[in-house]
Amino acid sequence: MTLMSYLDAVTMGDRALPVSVKLICVRRDQALVLRKRNGLWDLPGGKLEPDEQSLIEGLRREIHEELRLPLPPVVPAGHWIRQKPGRVSRYIAFFRMAGEAPFDLADLTLSDEHDKARWIGVPALGGLDMPDGFRDALVRTLTTS
Repeated sequence: MTLMSYLDAVTMGDRALPVSVKLICVRRDQALVLRKRNGLWDLPGGKLEPDEQSLIEGLRREIHEELRLPLPPVVPAGHWIRQKPGRVSRYIAFFRMAGEAPFDLADLTLSDEHDKARWIGVPALGGLDMPDGFRDALVRTLTTS
């Protein structure tokens, strides 16, 4: 399926939704989370650019920009439609690394968008200020990996 036909299928009403991609990196029983400069916790990834031809192409660019790492093999890990009052909804596609993360925090070079990275397990996720859909994707991944 091409990206355009995929995006045509991702609609709400008569309008196509903007698309973001997020990567879930797992190491042992923990996942990588990044703190944005505004204090919210995030997953690596971001918005697709108009010229990108696939979700993986966008994810590859985002991972290089945010972590300065090459994209490892990944598998789909679900999706979520993020809805905020007064804003356009966004379709978020989650991917997870096909194996355990082969890197440690010391290997990361964060972009200016984030100021901290950490590994976190399911019990501590409830204490993080992050979108519910991100938390749900992390819990699903960490409890089924």
